[in-house]
Amino acid sequence: MAAGGVAALIPGAINVNLAPGIRAGGAIAVAVLVFYFGKDRAKTNPPDNTIVQGLSSHLDDPHGSPINPASDVYVVIDSKLATYFKGGFSSSEDLDFGPKDWQGTKKVDLQRGSGGIQVLYGPLVQGAMINVISKDPSGNWSISNDMRVPEGELTMTNIPVDVIKTRFVNGQ
Repeated sequence: MAAGGVAALIPGAINVNLAPGIRAGGAIAVAVLVFYFGKDRAKTNPPDNTIVQGLSSHLDDPHGSPINPASDVYVVIDSKLATYFKGGFSSSEDLDFGPKDWQGTKKVDLQRGSGGIQVLYGPLVQGAMINVISKDPSGNWSISNDMRVPEGELTMTNIPVDVIKTRFVNGQ
Protein backbone atom coordinates (compact mmCIF):
# COMPACT_ATOMS: atom_id res chain seq x y z
CA MET A 1 0.00 0.00 0.00
CA ALA A 2 2.89 2.34 0.71
CA ALA A 3 4.21 1.77 -2.83
CA GLY A 4 0.79 2.71 -4.18
CA GLY A 5 0.81 5.88 -2.07
CA VAL A 6 4.19 6.89 -3.48
CA ALA A 7 3.06 6.07 -7.03
CA ALA A 8 0.05 8.36 -6.60
CA LEU A 9 2.45 11.30 -6.40
CA ILE A 10 4.21 10.42 -9.66
CA PRO A 11 2.57 11.65 -12.84
CA GLY A 12 1.68 9.12 -15.54
CA ALA A 13 -0.62 6.17 -15.98
CA ILE A 14 -0.18 2.45 -15.44
CA ASN A 15 -2.53 -0.46 -16.02
CA VAL A 16 -1.87 -4.04 -14.91
CA ASN A 17 -3.44 -7.30 -16.18
CA LEU A 18 -1.62 -10.13 -14.38
CA ALA A 19 -3.89 -13.13 -14.29
CA PRO A 20 -7.56 -13.69 -14.90
CA GLY A 21 -9.27 -11.45 -12.40
CA ILE A 22 -6.21 -9.38 -11.41
CA ARG A 23 -6.52 -5.99 -13.07
CA ALA A 24 -5.72 -2.58 -11.67
CA GLY A 25 -4.86 0.92 -12.74
CA GLY A 26 -2.94 3.91 -11.33
CA ALA A 27 -1.59 3.78 -7.79
CA ILE A 28 -3.50 0.59 -7.01
CA ALA A 29 -1.70 -1.11 -9.93
CA VAL A 30 1.66 -0.37 -8.29
CA ALA A 31 0.42 -1.77 -4.97
CA VAL A 32 -0.82 -4.91 -6.80
CA LEU A 33 2.56 -5.34 -8.52
CA VAL A 34 4.46 -5.06 -5.24
CA PHE A 35 2.10 -7.46 -3.49
CA TYR A 36 1.92 -9.99 -6.35
CA PHE A 37 5.66 -10.19 -7.11
CA GLY A 38 7.00 -9.31 -3.67
CA LYS A 39 5.01 -11.70 -1.51
CA ASP A 40 7.59 -14.51 -1.84
CA ARG A 41 10.57 -12.19 -1.38
CA ALA A 42 9.35 -10.28 1.66
CA LYS A 43 9.20 -13.24 4.00
CA THR A 44 11.00 -12.80 7.29
CA ASN A 45 12.83 -15.61 8.98
CA PRO A 46 10.46 -18.51 9.42
CA PRO A 47 9.67 -19.34 13.06
CA ASP A 48 12.08 -22.29 13.02
CA ASN A 49 15.01 -19.89 12.43
CA THR A 50 14.11 -17.43 15.17
CA ILE A 51 16.79 -17.33 17.86
CA VAL A 52 15.58 -17.44 21.46
CA GLN A 53 17.89 -16.09 24.17
CA GLY A 54 17.75 -16.16 27.95
CA LEU A 55 15.74 -19.38 28.29
CA SER A 56 16.07 -21.25 31.58
CA SER A 57 14.47 -24.29 33.22
CA HIS A 58 14.14 -25.34 36.85
CA LEU A 59 14.20 -29.11 37.35
CA ASP A 60 11.38 -30.44 39.53
CA ASP A 61 10.08 -33.95 40.10
CA PRO A 62 6.42 -34.78 39.27
CA HIS A 63 5.38 -33.70 42.78
CA GLY A 64 6.95 -30.24 42.42
CA SER A 65 9.98 -30.96 44.62
CA PRO A 66 13.41 -29.83 43.37
CA ILE A 67 15.75 -32.43 41.89
CA ASN A 68 18.71 -33.24 44.17
CA PRO A 69 21.42 -30.60 43.48
CA ALA A 70 24.12 -33.33 43.56
CA SER A 71 22.57 -35.14 40.56
CA ASP A 72 24.37 -35.75 37.26
CA VAL A 73 22.62 -33.79 34.52
CA TYR A 74 22.59 -34.40 30.76
CA VAL A 75 21.07 -31.67 28.57
CA VAL A 76 19.85 -33.02 25.21
CA ILE A 77 18.83 -30.64 22.40
CA ASP A 78 17.28 -32.10 19.25
CA SER A 79 18.31 -35.63 20.34
CA LYS A 80 21.98 -34.63 20.66
CA LEU A 81 23.91 -34.24 23.89
CA ALA A 82 24.47 -30.51 24.36
CA THR A 83 26.36 -30.87 27.63
CA TYR A 84 26.92 -33.07 30.66
CA PHE A 85 27.31 -31.79 34.23
CA LYS A 86 28.79 -34.22 36.73
CA GLY A 87 27.28 -34.18 40.20
CA GLY A 88 29.31 -34.51 43.35
CA PHE A 89 28.91 -38.27 43.72
CA SER A 90 29.85 -39.96 40.44
CA SER A 91 33.12 -40.52 38.66
CA SER A 92 32.15 -40.57 34.96
CA GLU A 93 29.32 -40.29 32.45
CA ASP A 94 26.97 -43.28 32.30
CA LEU A 95 25.53 -42.43 28.88
CA ASP A 96 27.72 -42.36 25.79
CA PHE A 97 26.10 -40.38 22.96
CA GLY A 98 28.96 -41.09 20.55
CA PRO A 99 28.57 -39.09 17.30
CA LYS A 100 25.42 -37.46 18.72
CA ASP A 101 27.54 -35.57 21.28
CA TRP A 102 28.09 -31.88 20.53
CA GLN A 103 31.10 -31.91 22.87
CA GLY A 104 29.72 -28.97 24.83
CA THR A 105 29.56 -26.63 21.83
CA LYS A 106 25.96 -25.72 22.64
CA LYS A 107 26.02 -23.00 25.28
CA VAL A 108 24.30 -24.42 28.35
CA ASP A 109 25.12 -23.63 31.96
CA LEU A 110 23.92 -25.12 35.22
CA GLN A 111 23.35 -23.59 38.64
CA ARG A 112 23.08 -25.85 41.66
CA GLY A 113 21.76 -24.78 45.03
CA SER A 114 19.60 -25.75 47.95
CA GLY A 115 16.54 -25.01 45.78
CA GLY A 116 17.55 -27.60 43.19
CA ILE A 117 18.98 -27.25 39.70
CA GLN A 118 18.49 -24.41 37.21
CA VAL A 119 19.51 -24.96 33.57
CA LEU A 120 20.48 -21.78 31.68
CA TYR A 121 20.51 -22.02 27.88
CA GLY A 122 22.48 -19.95 25.41
CA PRO A 123 20.99 -18.98 22.05
CA LEU A 124 18.59 -21.65 20.79
CA VAL A 125 16.58 -21.92 17.60
CA GLN A 126 12.84 -21.66 18.13
CA GLY A 127 11.30 -25.08 17.75
CA ALA A 128 14.33 -26.94 19.14
CA MET A 129 13.41 -29.88 21.38
CA ILE A 130 14.95 -29.92 24.87
CA ASN A 131 15.17 -32.91 27.19
CA VAL A 132 17.05 -33.04 30.47
CA ILE A 133 18.15 -36.34 31.99
CA SER A 134 19.36 -36.67 35.58
CA LYS A 135 20.78 -39.35 37.82
CA ASP A 136 20.49 -38.72 41.55
CA PRO A 137 23.07 -39.90 44.14
CA SER A 138 21.06 -43.07 44.84
CA GLY A 139 21.23 -44.06 41.15
CA ASN A 140 17.65 -43.20 40.17
CA TRP A 141 17.24 -41.80 36.65
CA SER A 142 14.78 -39.09 35.66
CA ILE A 143 13.91 -37.51 32.33
CA SER A 144 12.06 -34.30 31.62
CA ASN A 145 8.98 -33.92 29.52
CA ASP A 146 9.74 -32.84 25.95
CA MET A 147 9.93 -29.05 25.72
CA ARG A 148 9.93 -27.07 22.49
CA VAL A 149 11.75 -23.74 22.62
CA PRO A 150 10.62 -21.20 23.84
CA GLU A 151 7.74 -22.43 25.96
CA GLY A 152 7.16 -24.53 29.02
CA GLU A 153 8.85 -25.76 32.14
CA LEU A 154 10.51 -29.11 32.60
CA THR A 155 9.01 -31.73 34.89
CA MET A 156 11.17 -34.74 35.65
CA THR A 157 9.79 -38.29 35.62
CA ASN A 158 11.51 -41.43 36.94
CA ILE A 159 12.65 -43.72 34.13
CA PRO A 160 14.90 -46.77 33.69
CA VAL A 161 18.29 -46.01 32.12
CA ASP A 162 17.59 -48.58 29.36
CA VAL A 163 14.69 -46.45 28.10
CA ILE A 164 16.97 -43.39 27.97
CA LYS A 165 19.60 -45.33 26.04
CA THR A 166 17.00 -46.60 23.57
CA ARG A 167 15.51 -43.16 23.04
CA PHE A 168 18.63 -41.00 22.81
CA VAL A 169 21.91 -42.89 22.84
CA ASN A 170 20.96 -45.60 20.34
CA GLY A 171 18.99 -43.11 18.22
CA GLN A 172 15.55 -44.65 18.22
